Amino acid sequence: MPVVVFSNKLFDEINKICKAKNYSEILTIISRKHPHGVDEDINHRMIEINQYEAQLIADVAIVEHTQAGLIYPYWSDDHPNYNESHEDEYFEVQSFLQAILFSLNGFDIKTQGSLN
Repeated sequence: MPVVVFSNKLFDEINKICKAKNYSEILTIISRKHPHGVDEDINHRMIEINQYEAQLIADVAIVEHTQAGLIYPYWSDDHPNYNESHEDEYFEVQSFLQAILFSLNGFDIKTQGSLN
């Protein structure tokens, strides 16, 4: 199985969200021990995952990003009710999504729903 690398900060954020929302399957995935034969790094967490598991982890970030658009609807300066604090919060979540997708770049991650 491929090894995915998350910074400790990103890993902690994923863990915090999954615990708060009781995403038990993802908590099981990210609680795996360090992969055998891979050098350890105190600044990063490394986990062996497959395509399905990578998509589950990405889905956490996708859901958070979608919710941010609903919670902070005035994030865009094109909106007549633009609010700078909405923009700051929204882009913080967007940065989280981008970091997750970057970490999972070796997988075929779907970012939009499919009817198939």
